[in-house]
Amino acid sequence: MVINSLEPEDIDVINIESCLNKTSNISFKLSNKIKQISKFKAYFTKESDQDFQGLLYFMKVSPTSGELNSFGANPSTFFVSFTPTEYKTKNGRLIIETNEYYWLK
Repeated sequence: MVINSLEPEDIDVINIESCLNKTSNISFKLSNKIKQISKFKAYFTKESDQDFQGLLYFMKVSPTSGELNSFGANPSTFFVSFTPTEYKTKNGRLIIETNEYYWLK
């Protein structure tokens, strides 16, 4: 579901598991919902665990900015990587934002 509002709703859940101090990666594709190219930024919210935002960034999203192709063109590929440093579940909220839409993962 795509939301065009100030408060995005969850559209998906990403689960990543990895061994201690080993990086695991996932990727997903995202298409723009309008028939024009839109600049985007991708980031973890302030409510995410500190590991998502701290200086060491054990959880990363790439790319963090760029352009989403117009609707019907090739979707953009996003990568999320996770490198756990302790045996503990971490939670984060990923937002991909354009001027027109939010996607929340």
